[in-house]
Amino acid sequence: MTSLENAILFLEDDYESQPVTFDRDLQSLIHQPDFEQVKGIAIGRFQMGSGMTRELLTKIIKSKQELGTSPL
Repeated sequence: MTSLENAILFLEDDYESQPVTFDRDLQSLIHQPDFEQVKGIAIGRFQMGSGMTRELLTKIIKSKQELGTSPL
């Protein structure tokens, strides 16, 4: 994987993505080398029927202590 130093990550789902999958994938990304140097994360819309709601997404993000307390 390329260095994440000073990166802004753009994340989006696909038709197979479910909230539990997104949660797991986000946690895996957080564990990558240099993640602490990421400057920002932009999250795109989720597919209709994925089960993801704004409230659930907020809960997932807030559960990641490594992401700090940045506004959503």
